Amino acid sequence: MLHEHCLRELGPDAVTVLVFLSLAADRCGAAFFGRMRMVANTGVDLESLDKALDRLLELELVAFRPWRPGGRDGVWQLLQVPRRAHTPRSNAVLSAAQLLSRLGIKPP
Repeated sequence: MLHEHCLRELGPDAVTVLVFLSLAADRCGAAFFGRMRMVANTGVDLESLDKALDRLLELELVAFRPWRPGGRDGVWQLLQVPRRAHTPRSNAVLSAAQLLSRLGIKPP
């Protein structure tokens, strides 16, 4: 997650909320905190908190089960970080001519 720049994609509020949920979660990864308690504990305002939670859901970093149908408070479940497609790096050493050729630059 760190090397794929996910924290930058999340933004500061979503990172704050993710850290809070991580600290508040039980050993199964479930956090039983209402949104107003999250606001009180994180300093993130309610509108920003809702956007952050939506972003965490969108990126499948958390799952949510409301306490009541249609509710916005409930159980937040931390999920395993999804792995992104990774292009392996080549350990081959290239000559300057090979590198320029790959960049589409032809020698004079």
